[in-house]
Amino acid sequence: MPAQLLYSIFEKNLLQLDDENPSLKEFVQTVVGDYLTETQNKGFGLNLSFKKELCEELEDVVRDMTLKKIYGSFSISEYRKKFR
Repeated sequence: MPAQLLYSIFEKNLLQLDDENPSLKEFVQTVVGDYLTETQNKGFGLNLSFKKELCEELEDVVRDMTLKKIYGSFSISEYRKKFR
């Protein structure tokens, strides 16, 4: 469930066309923040002593997901232009 949740949040943010030109770093931080909020809302326990490490790991995963998904586009905004 948590992996599916991460991917659905990733897709939702990737196709959010109203955010014109986010940097890769901003996009990754938004997805990770949304994921952490949603997991807490759904009752998944997060050990706060590992939160920094968890965030770093999630950022790496989301960064890799993003680069693979937008492959062939120069930026997230260029990728999104395909859907307008």
